[in-house]
Amino acid sequence: MDAAEQAFSETGYAGTTLRIIAQRTAITQALINYYFGSKYGLYKAVFIRRGRLISDERLLGLEQLRAAPRTAPLEGVVRAFLAPTIALRDTEGGRRFLGLQARLHTELAEISYKLAQRGA
Repeated sequence: MDAAEQAFSETGYAGTTLRIIAQRTAITQALINYYFGSKYGLYKAVFIRRGRLISDERLLGLEQLRAAPRTAPLEGVVRAFLAPTIALRDTEGGRRFLGLQARLHTELAEISYKLAQRGA
């Protein structure tokens, strides 16, 4: 997953082949297809892996605000939304994911839109 994340963040979906990923990991393309079904299946799994963690951390931050004895100020809501993504800058894997996320907006509409539609 890390090698795929790196490759996709460097060259985008269209520029990355399963052959490149297989070479970086010393596994076969057939094994990648077995576990992920396709290049898109791998791309989706790579994106969702960290995306789900970000989402969970955001929800936790909002729940903590709701549990506070006072009303949640707007700053706290914004912080709960942004902090998990900002924290990714502190790790190599997080920086790779931020690159991948930035590239998502430059991918073909059928790739980016499909991925944005929650598990499509």
